[in-house]
Amino acid sequence: MGRVRSVLVAVVAVPAILVTPTRGDASSTQPDFWTRSDVRATANQYTGFFGVNDRGDAVGFVSNGPAYGLIRYGNGTTVTLSNPSWSGSQLTDVNASAVAVGYAILADNQMHPMIYDHGATSVVDTLVGVAYGINDNGATALTAFDYATSVSRAWVRNADGALHELGDGGNLTTEAVGISNSGWVVGATQASGSAPGLPARWTPSGALQGMDLPAGYDQAVPLRVNDNGDSAGIALDTAASRVAAVRWNGTHATVLESGLAALAYDINNQGLVAGGMASVDGKLHGALWQGSKLTYIDEYTTTPTKEDHFLYALSNDGHAAGDNFVQTGASVYQPHNGLFLHVKIPALGIDRSVGVDESLVRARVELTAFAEGKPLGYLHVAASVRNKQAFVDATPPAQP
Repeated sequence: MGRVRSVLVAVVAVPAILVTPTRGDASSTQPDFWTRSDVRATANQYTGFFGVNDRGDAVGFVSNGPAYGLIRYGNGTTVTLSNPSWSGSQLTDVNASAVAVGYAILADNQMHPMIYDHGATSVVDTLVGVAYGINDNGATALTAFDYATSVSRAWVRNADGALHELGDGGNLTTEAVGISNSGWVVGATQASGSAPGLPARWTPSGALQGMDLPAGYDQAVPLRVNDNGDSAGIALDTAASRVAAVRWNGTHATVLESGLAALAYDINNQGLVAGGMASVDGKLHGALWQGSKLTYIDEYTTTPTKEDHFLYALSNDGHAAGDNFVQTGASVYQPHNGLFLHVKIPALGIDRSVGVDESLVRARVELTAFAEGKPLGYLHVAASVRNKQAFVDATPPAQP
């Protein structure tokens, strides 16, 4: 008994054990850690989430040939939007009331903007196009397509169903993608059929404003906008096949990351940006940018995925959603504030991430150390959430 204790205490006493309390910065706009829940696709299916709200309601699609809109409510209930008269559908965004938008493919084999409200579906059959974004007031950002002329037009649909075409500023095409609660709309414009798509936003009063195109890139589009008028999106360098994750503060562009897989998809009111990045390990990781600081969300998730994954949506309180590419599943990340511990003892094969919610003043986490398949001892991690501290002690295994 004493020998086992001495072995384990010796391990605790040397730098071979790492118990690292991370985050806990009171000024941070990023949650301290996340817990992840998945919607796994069955064989020959693919799922993805493109919108999420503060309640954890997430929307996207499921596909096993034709794709159909999918909404997973925060309580775990999942609804698939299938309709005998449709040949497909997809949901792209959801507001605080769990009203979702996207498109439905009708009998004319065209996409039409669609609004889904707790079982009630409204389709804008007068427009061919997609509803890309919805705000908490029920206003929707739409892009309508005219395939005969290759022209698209930006619209806003109010909660009462009234449609308003946004000003084009003399451009041939306009696209509306994101809309904030304060009425900012972002998207792109194109001066002519051969011209590149340029980033644009419309003020709450409807005035069209041009936005910076990052140096070295020939096209860009902001995809989501927050209540401050700041937005996130992507820029393309078509000649070099480069893509960049971009944040716009107002109309000023900042490249967050660039490469073959550097994408920004959403921004919340705290200025946190979500997207995806290829890491040095060769995998794709859900990414968050707080200012210029890059964080991979799986580094702060209690059950990190080892699969390629991206984040496509981010709510104001830090809920995130996206998909992974190996298991063809979709994921929702629930935010927590408190203390996140990374416990690593290479000699004992322990490498665990532990999240302690701020509702607990102190918590103890027990990890079992094994040697040659036999219990060697227990490592106890005591976390003081109030003081953002971690304490470690070791005890031997109980005698039978």
